[in-house]
Amino acid sequence: MQTKQPVKNSTQAMDMLHPLGQRLKQAREKKGLSLDDVVNETHILKRHLVALENADFEALPQPTFARGFAVNYGRFLGFDSQVISQSFDAQYPSELRKKYESFDNAPLQPMGTLQRDSRGGIKINWFLIGGILVVLIVATMIFKTVKNAHHENQPAEIVQEVTPQEQATGASLSNAGSAIGSHVHTASAASTTGLSTLEIWVKNKTTINITDATGKVLLQGKQARGGYNLSGQAPFNVQIDKASNVNIDFNKQPIKISDYAQNNQANFTLQ
Repeated sequence: MQTKQPVKNSTQAMDMLHPLGQRLKQAREKKGLSLDDVVNETHILKRHLVALENADFEALPQPTFARGFAVNYGRFLGFDSQVISQSFDAQYPSELRKKYESFDNAPLQPMGTLQRDSRGGIKINWFLIGGILVVLIVATMIFKTVKNAHHENQPAEIVQEVTPQEQATGASLSNAGSAIGSHVHTASAASTTGLSTLEIWVKNKTTINITDATGKVLLQGKQARGGYNLSGQAPFNVQIDKASNVNIDFNKQPIKISDYAQNNQANFTLQ
C-alpha cells in the first residue's frame, strides 16, 4: 500500500503537466473515434472540440463553458472528471482568465438592455403577428387576382388545346411561384436585421424556455447538462427555473444571471 500511493500521486501530477489537448486527442484516436462521433455523443460543437485538442483557448467561450466542455469530453473518453478540471485550470492562460473576469465586473448596459419581466409566460408580439397576417392576406389576394385575370384573358380554344402534360407543368410552376412569394418578406428581414447568438452551458438539469423577437421557440422544457448554441432575432425572452445551474453568453458577452434572479428563478429579456 505504501508503494502504490506515490505512483498514484505522480500519475496525477503528470496529468496536470501533460498538455490536456494532446491527451484528449490521443485517447480519442486510440478508441478509433472521429470528431463527428464525439459531437454526436456529447453535443459539443466540433469547433470547440478542435480548440480543446489544439489548446486554442482563445477560440473557446468563457472559462466556465470551456471547462465544462473539457470535463464532458474527458468523461466521455474515460478520464476522471476532477483530473481533467484541474488540468484545464492549470493550463488555462491567466491573461485570458483576467480578460473574462473584467467582463464579469463590467456594466452590461453597452451591449443591450436587460429587463425583468414580472409577467409569466412567453411574450407575444401581437403587432408583428398582425403585420405578417396582413402581408399574407394581401399577397393571397394579389395572387388570386392575377391568376383570375390570366384565365379571363386567355382564349377558350387555347385552354382546350392544352395537353394533360402541359397542365401538370403549369400547375407545378404555379405552386413554385406561390412558395417564392410567401418567403420574400422573411428572407429580406433576415438579411437586413441579422441574427444574434446565445451560448448556454447547463451545469445540472433545469427547465429553460427561450423565444426570439419573432416568437420562435429556441429552447423549451427541461434541458440536460451540456452546451447549447442558439441563434435568432433579438430581443430574446429568457425563463430559467434554476438560475444557478445556467451560464449564458449573449453575442460572446457573458451575462450575470444572478442579478436578475429571485428565489433562484430568472425571467428577463436580452436585447
